[in-house]
Amino acid sequence: MIWISVKLYLIKKESAMKNQLKKIIHCVLITLILQSQVLSVQAAQVKFDENKKFSAVWRNNVYMITYDPNGGSGSMSSQQFKYDNDAVLAQNTYSRNGYEFLGWSTDPGATVPEYGNGQNVKNITADDNKTITLYAVWRDNVAPTVSKSFTTAGTNMGVIGNFNPATGRFDEYWQTCDVVVNFTAEDNVGITGYYLGKTNPLVSQVTWSNVAPSKTMTTQKRIGLNGENPLYSADPSGTYYFAVRDAAGNIGVSTVEAQFTWVRGTANYSTGWKSIPNTNGYTYFAISYNHTSNCMYANYGSTTLSAPNAGVCDLVVNGGNANVRWDSIPDVQTSYYYVYYK
Repeated sequence: MIWISVKLYLIKKESAMKNQLKKIIHCVLITLILQSQVLSVQAAQVKFDENKKFSAVWRNNVYMITYDPNGGSGSMSSQQFKYDNDAVLAQNTYSRNGYEFLGWSTDPGATVPEYGNGQNVKNITADDNKTITLYAVWRDNVAPTVSKSFTTAGTNMGVIGNFNPATGRFDEYWQTCDVVVNFTAEDNVGITGYYLGKTNPLVSQVTWSNVAPSKTMTTQKRIGLNGENPLYSADPSGTYYFAVRDAAGNIGVSTVEAQFTWVRGTANYSTGWKSIPNTNGYTYFAISYNHTSNCMYANYGSTTLSAPNAGVCDLVVNGGNANVRWDSIPDVQTSYYYVYYK
């Protein structure tokens, strides 16, 4: 009985194992079938893709433009541009006192712009998402200011000689009769040169004397016998132009007018005060006398000056008439000259 029971158990066990094996085999078959189907689908897909045409999709690079006032004031918005697209730069709204706007540059120190105001542009850069800063380019448009004042030139004795009416020159060097003009010039950028002469630099070409750039300049120039235009060479009457220019080419000018008068003969002397007419409202007066044994006096208002044994008297007259007199009437050959300035 025991043997029969064992045999029955073994038979049941074998049957269960066969069933389990069948299940395993069935699952493997199903898996293989599914994988085969997937491979078939993928193969079909690959075959389909091999016959399909693909097209690349591109995007324009974009870049930003910002505007820097570069010393000016105000505000401007940035602009976004696309590569290969036409665009227009913004109109300038910045301002700078004493300066003219010229355009834009990528260099903050530029004096010549790369782009104009509201200019059409394209492809300022090819870099994507890059920011380009455009700096305002300014030109100084304010001329330097020039002011002047007069001071006495003092007496510088030379070889006393006579004026020769035939030649219009002195036979020998004469006693000085010039004044010192003090010029002061200022500029907001920098003075680079100056000129003194009888040619108006605003209308004609002149030769400039260059100086190291400076915002201020002071100089003294003598105008008269021993000045820039000596009397023994030419009559100093006329308008003198003292001009300065800045780095931008702006020119500032101050003028000095001089009226030279030569006087000869005893009828023009007096031991009393003699008025010297100031017909054009000049502000400064200088007189020179060449007699070596007499004394000349000059007067204006409360100021009286003397020049013994020949000499020069300088006076501030502010538009009035200077007065002159002598200790005694000289001989007929004696002469003097005077100059009014303003």
